[in-house]
Amino acid sequence: THGHAIGDTILKEFVIAIRKGIRATDLVGRFGGDEFLILLPTGDKERARKIAEGVAKIVGKSVININQQTFQITTSIGVATYPDDSKTAEDMFSKADSALYIIKRKGGNGVSAV
Repeated sequence: THGHAIGDTILKEFVIAIRKGIRATDLVGRFGGDEFLILLPTGDKERARKIAEGVAKIVGKSVININQQTFQITTSIGVATYPDDSKTAEDMFSKADSALYIIKRKGGNGVSAV
């Protein structure tokens, strides 16, 4: 809608917002398009959910100003954990994706766990 340059800036600002809500040991990566992964090497499902909820709040409060235009962004997050939800990475990504679509069907801007 607004072009690649603005889209790229919004993605960069989105990652900056995510990093404000995660720990130094956590990793963020772009999975494709507008999908990102946050890998939490330590913690349980409840900790993952709390971090995801914090990230969603931080992102939701983010206001991005580009070329005299203001953009407000939100995020939908699906949470799945190893080994509670899955024994393989592929299955865990699938379950996180399923959880993501649960929150998207509810209107987005929130967190859902498997």
